[in-house]
Amino acid sequence: MDLPSLQDLHLTRNNIRHIREQAFGYLPSLSQMVLAGNPLNCDCSIFPFWSWLIERSSIATNAQCSNGTLITSLQSPALDICNPDNCHCFNGGKCVANGNELACDCIGQWTGAFCQESPCISHDCGFGNCYIEPVNGTAQCLCDDRHVNFCPGM
Repeated sequence: MDLPSLQDLHLTRNNIRHIREQAFGYLPSLSQMVLAGNPLNCDCSIFPFWSWLIERSSIATNAQCSNGTLITSLQSPALDICNPDNCHCFNGGKCVANGNELACDCIGQWTGAFCQESPCISHDCGFGNCYIEPVNGTAQCLCDDRHVNFCPGM
């Protein structure tokens, strides 16, 4: 939602724990954000909001973590682990906040800390192609349109 002329935003005691990325959208005139009495979780999920506030240092705010720490006083080095630019997932995996760190959320049959592992990596098909069986997720070899455990040379 665009609210180009909004200057003051008061959200006191709304039991807000998480603030989604882009929650406040485009607010070019915002000068004050009152968030007192909201127990914000200051794990990695706070990183987008923290970054947004740091980039807009002209906005006065009293936003605090549930432990009483001001969001704007959180230090960059402590949040570096939460920076999505520091998270590298392979094979279509996405970085997601997992408590106080980022983790890769893998798709398909990819696993491992960085979505780099597949049952096909350790499955020798000889001269065939490995694929993942969609029903049970096991590695199978495909040789000339039929499924076998190993494809000898042609």
